[in-house]
Amino acid sequence: MLISGAGGGVGLAAVQIAKALGAKVLAGVTSEVQAEAVRQSGADEVIDLSATNLPDSLREQVHRATNGKGADVFLDPVGGDVFDACIRALARRGRAVIIGFAAGKIPVIKGSYLLLKNISVAGMQWTDYPTYSPELVADAQAKLNELYVQGFVRPHITQTFPLESFADAAARLTSRGVIGKLVLTIQ
Repeated sequence: MLISGAGGGVGLAAVQIAKALGAKVLAGVTSEVQAEAVRQSGADEVIDLSATNLPDSLREQVHRATNGKGADVFLDPVGGDVFDACIRALARRGRAVIIGFAAGKIPVIKGSYLLLKNISVAGMQWTDYPTYSPELVADAQAKLNELYVQGFVRPHITQTFPLESFADAAARLTSRGVIGKLVLTIQ
């Protein structure tokens, strides 16, 4: 499983969950600090997303880590150029799951990649589930709680802020220097 943006809160959680479920995890990051965090969260391989020639570099890194096969699954909270590069690194009959656009650019999917490698792409927009499928939310939460109790999932908290410092926390988050999560506290 290839996870882009693996150093963020969603990405680190995905790394931990994928490892708990038995996946070999390839974690895409842009810094050595993020690389250390994903290693501590269980990533098997670190994929450098900061390379100047990203499409070719990423594909080479993923193929090296998978003995030339490519990733079976790609989870993407980033979008933009990272998505474009990662979809090229999928294995035949691979699956891409889009969960966000942190890079700010919504990718345009080239149909030729889908056709030539029989790739499937799906979106996962979580906020509709509590309204339309609350039973799935309850089931997912129960499974996450179980993984937490078993020690597989541990939130990586970078810093806590009192609620009245929300603006400072938001500024820190938008600076892209956060590894994992920021937490607001109520006193």
